[in-house]
Amino acid sequence: MARYWLVTLRARAARLTIVTLVTLLLLITSCWRPLSVLAPGHSVAGSYLSGQVRWQETARASILATAGEIASGATVSLIDPANGLVVATTLTTPAGAFSLTLTNWRPQSNKPYLLEASKGISAGGGPNRVGASAARLRTIVSNANGSWTSLTGSRISISRSTTAISAIAGLKGLNASQLQTLLGKIAIGNPDVFTPTPEIAGTEYSAVWDLVDAVLSSNRDPVRALARDTVTGNFALLERGPLLTDLSAMSAVVGSSIMLYGNFDPTASNNLVRFNGAMALELTVNPTGTQLTVTVPSNATSGPLTVQVGNLLTLATSWFKVIIPGTTIDLVAGTTIPPAGTLPTDWPMTWPSAMAQDNLGNLLISVSDGDVVYRIAADGTLTLAAGNGIHGFAGDGGPATQAQLGFPYGIAVDGTGNLYIADQDNQRIRRVDSTTGIITTVAGNGSYGFAGDGGVATAAQFRDPRSVTVDGAGNLYIADQVNQRIRKVNAAGVITTVAGNGSGGYSGDGGAATSAKLWMPRGVTVDGAGNLYIADQFNYRIRKVNTGGIINTVAGNGTWGYSGDGGPATSAQLNVPNGVAVDSAGNLYIADANFGNNLIRRVSY
Repeated sequence: MARYWLVTLRARAARLTIVTLVTLLLLITSCWRPLSVLAPGHSVAGSYLSGQVRWQETARASILATAGEIASGATVSLIDPANGLVVATTLTTPAGAFSLTLTNWRPQSNKPYLLEASKGISAGGGPNRVGASAARLRTIVSNANGSWTSLTGSRISISRSTTAISAIAGLKGLNASQLQTLLGKIAIGNPDVFTPTPEIAGTEYSAVWDLVDAVLSSNRDPVRALARDTVTGNFALLERGPLLTDLSAMSAVVGSSIMLYGNFDPTASNNLVRFNGAMALELTVNPTGTQLTVTVPSNATSGPLTVQVGNLLTLATSWFKVIIPGTTIDLVAGTTIPPAGTLPTDWPMTWPSAMAQDNLGNLLISVSDGDVVYRIAADGTLTLAAGNGIHGFAGDGGPATQAQLGFPYGIAVDGTGNLYIADQDNQRIRRVDSTTGIITTVAGNGSYGFAGDGGVATAAQFRDPRSVTVDGAGNLYIADQVNQRIRKVNAAGVITTVAGNGSGGYSGDGGAATSAKLWMPRGVTVDGAGNLYIADQFNYRIRKVNTGGIINTVAGNGTWGYSGDGGPATSAQLNVPNGVAVDSAGNLYIADANFGNNLIRRVSY
């Protein structure tokens, strides 16, 4: 058996070849939106946010969905309301507890953020099933001097009470300074007690608290189903069902049109749409009132999108990106095509996430925050390879540079130069043909979940596919992060699981990889012999699946930290490893990047 030794590569290792340096670059990934758990014993001010999704209801047969049902196994997300971006997300324990690790991101002082718990509810079947209604509970949080506070003070809680206040604040359009005055105004109890403020009266809180209860009882989403009467100022439920079920886009250029789907008044003038308060003056509605076409007004700016039917106003989405040509917004999100001859050093790139090299020597870089993939040619010039800079999903069957991507993360290139993109927020793997430049989906149906093994890959479900690699035979391997699996798409387009049993944890070394537990696998690569290597993040290990399907640990002892250089790799400590790569000699490289290690480490054989 080969003996493994772990060494650290230092910046002054001048003897590294260019090929090795490129290999190392392929490993480096940003951690802007981790899905993670709390790493004990290591704290940076403001980098952890822990709390509980809490319920207060008494058992009543009339209540179908409850806050308690949402609490267990919910997806908790920290959202920046200034741009609609999800900063971090994680899952709750059965008791509703959660811990967010905010890696490589720091909150702005005294700025309000949304903290949201979301879950598919179980009316008519099991929770989180395909087609299940989803419900969301919310609170408002803020950070000052490294400490978090919320509507419930320093004890972070998401409940019906905090959802009621969050809904009132959204429907009233309270600004950032007004939201700050609400912090600490809910005293946790049974029931909770709200201290009224000039912005929100006690009677408003009581009324909306009851409405949240009624919404959950009807298996609906409190964030979507609540409305405010603009004439009386009273709050109400949208009794006609969801007022808005979908949008054709989450961003648009001023003067362009978007389509809203839902239940609207067939008389166009009875529907009002506002982009961050700016009224849309041009809109049409179809005869059945299910489709509303709206032109983005010239004075629109990015922010909340509200829809009003008659007197009832509802918050359609907390953030809609308005692209204004010729402005800074346009340069970031609309004008992503570098001018001819642009050098990489002269073009801004925020949050480059992964790199790959094609068969012509071009270097490809995914920029997750910009929703694009760039190409650096052998002559040193920069061009756009995929994405138009607008976050969303569109463009399959057309030029890749005109398509919308949703936080593209891992990328890979096959032997003929075809580019594969882990299009994370779109829950898809997409392929850019090296000859035609046409983009298509090769895996994933766009819905969040787990399904499809044994069938056509384009009908499968993913949960945040984070990275992708391709072997010499053209098989794709995908780190399906939140599903705790590595999945394979063969040359015939059939998807299967090749590692992970779907349960987060650590087990299975020495046995079949499909029976093993992984914990948020993030990076994946394949060596020349067909062995699969996995960066098993929160097991603090690198694991190897051999060609016989047996899994073993090849680096990391399972404890978080930094130690072991010069000794056996399996005795070393790793610190949330992000990526892996293998060179032609079979040496393994590890991006040991999180929580202060910030190293590239090598396992030599």
